[in-house]
Amino acid sequence: MEACCNINPRYPLDFVKDITVEEKKLLLLSFKSFKTRDENQEVTFLSQRDLFIVTEFFSRYGEILRSVDHIGCDRIEGLFCICFIENCTPTDVTNLEQTIQIVRGTSSRKETFTLMRDRDLKIFADFFLKYNYYFRGSDV
Repeated sequence: MEACCNINPRYPLDFVKDITVEEKKLLLLSFKSFKTRDENQEVTFLSQRDLFIVTEFFSRYGEILRSVDHIGCDRIEGLFCICFIENCTPTDVTNLEQTIQIVRGTSSRKETFTLMRDRDLKIFADFFLKYNYYFRGSDV
């Protein structure tokens, strides 16, 4: 699955002018390295700008970063990125989680009807178009 390079809005990057996708990926990699402390890490050459971005990010959010598992976009089941949902609400997440259970056949809801808005249908369509290969004949 293609990794989303969006940093969660809880960590504003407004201190960086014109941040690029590659710089966001560097922050995500830096955070992953910080959390895993893997012995077999890659060697990365940082420009002065890269070094500023990483150090400023950790100095601003260091205390918070110690207690979280990821800094990227919000996900369902830790796997499925849902940052494409505009103004995502807890109800949107619940509806999508229930729909995933129905698709998998693990839902405990039998013969019930669900009222859906056009927005719900668009979210479901976008989600399953994006991740359809995970749900076709698999146990995910």
